[in-house]
Amino acid sequence: MAHFFTADPHFGHEAVIAHEQRPFASVEAMNEALVSNYAAAMTARDDLWILGDFVHGANVALATMLLERIPGRKHLVRGNHDRSTIAALPGWASVTPYREMVIDRQPLTLCHYPMACWNGSHIDPADGRGSVQLFGHVHGLTRGWWRCVNVAVEVWDWKPASLADIIARSSENCFATPLHEDIFPARRRVISCATCHGAIDRGRGDGGYRWDGPRIVTFRGHPVLERIADWPARGPAPMASAEGTFCSECLEVALAYGDATPGQHYRFAPGVTLDKIASGSASAAGSADDGIKKS
Repeated sequence: MAHFFTADPHFGHEAVIAHEQRPFASVEAMNEALVSNYAAAMTARDDLWILGDFVHGANVALATMLLERIPGRKHLVRGNHDRSTIAALPGWASVTPYREMVIDRQPLTLCHYPMACWNGSHIDPADGRGSVQLFGHVHGLTRGWWRCVNVAVEVWDWKPASLADIIARSSENCFATPLHEDIFPARRRVISCATCHGAIDRGRGDGGYRWDGPRIVTFRGHPVLERIADWPARGPAPMASAEGTFCSECLEVALAYGDATPGQHYRFAPGVTLDKIASGSASAAGSADDGIKKS
């Protein structure tokens, strides 16, 4: 038995195709694609948690047919579009506006709407009690935050997400919600440059740079350059001992106006140039096999 999660399928809602730029030619094609994707992922022994906005309006006939075609036990965490007539159908295993549960020792909080904080969100996940929030409602606006995952069909390629998918996505969502940044400072999105103390938005472009042994890498670990000799005193020497994260401006100035020479003191990673560093886009040059998970 496995658990799957989804939100905002909006079955039967023709206008959502244009509004959310869904890649379907008709509402019938959308309905069929979503049902097929659910059926391909699940068996009759599995549970599907639908975090709101199941069907458009009070289309009882459509909802009844869908509940029969989609395999497994279906649970509805009601959203703003879920009418009482739909929630009252006998095909649901459970219906609730909010749910807290534990699956495979992982605490979960389920709600149609994204929340800034939730029960267990302040607890360090290292002790096994930190909760992950699942939500929908915002469609493809965001994938979420650290330990706060959007399960809307738009951000899961129109398929349900497994618990393993959820945990992986939670880790890939690097930054905590604003209310949790003081509790988990390593998950702050905006930090100070270690050399000039200016602001670095780690969610944009390269997200700043740091030392990883003899290499400088981006926030997410994409290689930028490798030091191959001691750097001369003028220009990059202070950067050589910098601890923490430094910004693109500081790295660009150190390389452009110091005495360090490419090929003698350092070498760029494939595809990286000084212009890419200046624009904070060195990670765009990373190869597909550099071992770093792209997001």
